[in-house]
Amino acid sequence: MIPLSSGWRWHNQKSEVYVYVATSINELYCFADNDGFGFGSEPHYGLFIDHSLRKGFSFPCQTFKNEPLSSENYFTIDKLEVWGFQPQTEDQMSKQLPL
Repeated sequence: MIPLSSGWRWHNQKSEVYVYVATSINELYCFADNDGFGFGSEPHYGLFIDHSLRKGFSFPCQTFKNEPLSSENYFTIDKLEVWGFQPQTEDQMSKQLPL
């Protein structure tokens, strides 16, 4: 990984991955309503996905000082992978092996 002023860049022979960290310019990290959900703001969302999960857009934003995350600002989503996490219950934590 290579440190950048706005985050990190990972590079291999096939692709590059950029990680944009919050700038502390504002606290507009994420947003959601019936129209969709977005990340970052001012003057635009860094990433916004509409309520159908089929369309989105990406622009530079002050929150993350990111470049657009797609080759076109407005895009159609072919595939979307979503991960979720939930806290462990006390019962689950008591069954863990000691380190």
